[in-house]
Amino acid sequence: MKTLDFHAGPVSCVDMRADGTVVSGGYDASLLLWSASGRPERRLLGHGALVNCVRFSPDGGRVASASSDRSARVFSVESGACIALLEGHRDDVNAVAWSPDGACVATASFDGTARIYAAATGALLAVCAGHEADVNGVAWSPDGRLLATASDDRSVRLWAPDGTPRGVLRGHGDWVDSVAFSPDTKLLASASLDRSVRIWDVTSGACVAVLAGHGCTVKAVAWSPDGSRLASAAYDKRLRVFSRDDWREVAELRDTRMWNRSLAWGQHGTLATGSFGRAPVRWRIGEAQARTADRLGTPGINALALSPDGRLAAMACDDGGARIVELASGRILRERYDHAGAVLSAAWSPDGRRVAFGGWDDRVALYGLEHSSPAAWIPGHGEPVNALAFARDGRSLALGGFMGTVSVWDAASGAALGSAGRHEGSVKSVAALPGGGWVSSGRDGCLRVHAHGASRAIEVGPTIVNGVAIDPSGRRAACVSRSRGVEVFDLATGARLASYRGHACSARTVAFSHDGATVAAGYYDGHLLLWSLDLPPSLQAPEARAARAEPERSHRQAEARAARAEPERSHRLARPFGAVPLSTVAFAPGDKTVVVASWDPHGRFGAVDVANGAAKSVHALARSWR
Repeated sequence: MKTLDFHAGPVSCVDMRADGTVVSGGYDASLLLWSASGRPERRLLGHGALVNCVRFSPDGGRVASASSDRSARVFSVESGACIALLEGHRDDVNAVAWSPDGACVATASFDGTARIYAAATGALLAVCAGHEADVNGVAWSPDGRLLATASDDRSVRLWAPDGTPRGVLRGHGDWVDSVAFSPDTKLLASASLDRSVRIWDVTSGACVAVLAGHGCTVKAVAWSPDGSRLASAAYDKRLRVFSRDDWREVAELRDTRMWNRSLAWGQHGTLATGSFGRAPVRWRIGEAQARTADRLGTPGINALALSPDGRLAAMACDDGGARIVELASGRILRERYDHAGAVLSAAWSPDGRRVAFGGWDDRVALYGLEHSSPAAWIPGHGEPVNALAFARDGRSLALGGFMGTVSVWDAASGAALGSAGRHEGSVKSVAALPGGGWVSSGRDGCLRVHAHGASRAIEVGPTIVNGVAIDPSGRRAACVSRSRGVEVFDLATGARLASYRGHACSARTVAFSHDGATVAAGYYDGHLLLWSLDLPPSLQAPEARAARAEPERSHRQAEARAARAEPERSHRLARPFGAVPLSTVAFAPGDKTVVVASWDPHGRFGAVDVANGAAKSVHALARSWR
C-alpha cells in the first residue's frame, strides 16, 4: 500500500478536531487530513493557489477552506469530495468560519468584505461591508448571534448573521489579523501587528485586558475547548498560553520550525500550528518540545541572488539551507545550515566576494567566499528578515524586516549604522540606488525612497507591493503587487510611467534588464512576464537610447522593430516550470536569459530564453527530482 505523501511545501494553516485529527492547508494548494498520531490520511484537492485557512465543521464531518485563488470551498471529510464552491470575492480569501449549526460559512477577504454562504449549496446569503481595508479574519460566536471580523483598518467589527452592523471595537495600534470568541460568547480575543492580544467584553464592547509581550506581530488566537485558557501565536516564533482567570502566562513554546500564522486547540492541552516543513507542528502543554512528522522540509527557494558575473547564485531555502550554486551545471558548491529555521532572503555584494543570507530566526549571516562559515552575524531587530540588498559601493547592507523596519548595517563587520526608514507592515523587497540609498516595497501599498537622510513614499495603491527593482540609470523603479500587476514609476516625481495588468494572478518578483529596456516579473501561478517597455527616450537607459538611435540596417530589421513596438506584442507570458509559483527572477549578464527560481518542493531553478520564454535549462536542489 502506497503511503500518502506530505505537503509539497510549507504548511500555512491548520485546524484540529476533538479526536485529534488535524486538517492542514499548504502552499501546494491542497488540504491534508492527519490522524491523531500524525500520519497523513487523505488529500483534498480543488484550490488553485495557496490555502490560507481551514476549519472543521461543528460536527467534524466537513472542512471549509479559504484560498488565494479568491474562493472558499467545503469538502467532505469522508469522501474528500468538494461539496460547495463559495465564489464572489474579488481578491484573496483569508479566513473562513462555520455557524454553530453548520448550515453557513462566513469568509473574509482582501477585498474589504466578509461574506456569508449556505454551506450546502454555496449560495450567497449576506455581505458584511464597512471595513476600510483588507479583512483578515472572521469568527462566528458560539451562540450564533454575532460575527466578528478583523481588518487592516485597525478595527474589529461585529455583525448580525444577515450582515447588519452591530458595533466597532477600536484600540489596536496596527492591523488586526484574527479574532476568536470564547466558548461562552462572553469574550472576544483579537491578535494584531501591534504585538498584542486584546480581550473584549462582547456585550459592552469594552477592552478588559491587553496581553503584551510578543516580540513581533501576533497572527492568531485560539481558546481552549473549555474556555479556561487562551493561546496566541506570533512571528517571534512563540506560542503563549494565558489563564482566563487573571490573564497570567502559564505556558510558552519557542520553535523556529513553526510558521505560526494559524493556531488550533484540541483536547488534552494539545495545540497545532503550521510549519516551513511539509507537516503541521503539534505541541502538548507541559512538554518541552513540539512534534512534527517532517523535520527537514523542502528546499523551496525563497530568494535567489546572482553573482555579478552571473556564474553563481546564492539561494535562500525553506529547509534552512543557504546554498551557493553553479548556474550552468546546477551543482551545489556550498551548503550551510547556520540559521535556525527557514532562510528568507539573499544578496550578493557588487564585488562578488561576499554574500548575505537573512532568516526566519531574525538574523543575517555574512559569508566571505574564501570562508566556509559566517564571517559575521547581524542580529537584526527581532523580526524575520524578509529582504536584503548591498549598497552599490558594497560597504553597507540594508535589511527589510517583517515589522516594517529598513535598517542599514556595515557589510564587513555587521555593525549597526542606523535606520533608513520604515513601512506600515512588513517590508517585502529592498533595492539599492546607484547614487546611494535604497528603495523598498511593503504591505502598506507603497514604494519608499530612502536617500540623503530622508524617506518619502510613492503610493502604488491599496495592495501588497511584493517586489521592487531599479533600472540601471537609477531613475525608474518597477514593482509588482498583489492586485495591481506590474508597474513602472519615475523615482524623482512618483509618476506612474507604465503598467501591465493583463494577468489576474498576484505577481511576486520583478527585475530590470541591464539595458533598462525590459522588465521580467514572476507570478504565483508560475507565469513569467517578459515586458518590453515603450517609454520616451528621456526616460530610457543610455544603452537602450543608443540601440534605438542606430540606423535601420535592413527593411526586415525595421519591420521587426515596428512589430515589437505594437502593444499586443510588447509582452510575453510563459510558464517555464509549469504551475509552480516563481519566487525570484533576475537577468543574466547580456540580457539574453532570465534566471528563475521557484517554490517547487524540489527547489527548481534555471535559465529562460528572453526571446521566446522557453526554459533553456532546469536544475533542482533536491537530487531525487526527475
